[in-house]
Amino acid sequence: MDVWARYPYLDTSSASCLFSGLLEERSGTYQTVSIGRLVELSADMMPFHYAPTLTLPAGTYIFHIASASDCKWTADIVTASGSQDPPGIAPLEIYKKDGAEFIRTSTLPLSNDGVFQVQYRGAGVDKQSISAKLQLIRNGSTIATYSAIVGKDPNGADVVYQDIRWDSNDKRYLGPLTAKLIVKIGSTTLTSVGTFKLVP
Repeated sequence: MDVWARYPYLDTSSASCLFSGLLEERSGTYQTVSIGRLVELSADMMPFHYAPTLTLPAGTYIFHIASASDCKWTADIVTASGSQDPPGIAPLEIYKKDGAEFIRTSTLPLSNDGVFQVQYRGAGVDKQSISAKLQLIRNGSTIATYSAIVGKDPNGADVVYQDIRWDSNDKRYLGPLTAKLIVKIGSTTLTSVGTFKLVP
């Protein structure tokens, strides 16, 4: 099982959310499996990763969220082939780099580096076969393309990312922009898109 918990702070005004939950089998055994300890997710932290090693019997399951959590949660259920999860990527995340601090945002000033990142899942895939590129798009036209870096985030999660340092020539692109990360994992190509505003 591979669990990623992230706080969608752009959709809510809460300062943080509590994450924890259980999967309960309802086809006969009523077995429960924890999908994460109670952890507080703040607006600017990296996603919480929890990957317990377990085997779930086939059946119908109910997803229980801790009663202490008052946030709006969604769950992505992914079917696996054999013993491996299929390749996948998480939603694109955009960060403002302020010294050693990374702040998740949808507004990037020219004075700060912008970091564009997605986490990926590629069980059993040779890391050398993973590649990615970042496209910046304005009014439907691609204005820049970068070869993204395959690496790990501070929590040890597999990510592809690109750090962009803006210069004075980028003033012409002020306003709404779209970022598209195209990730190739083995023979699978996946895309994650996000929008942001470039400001002076």
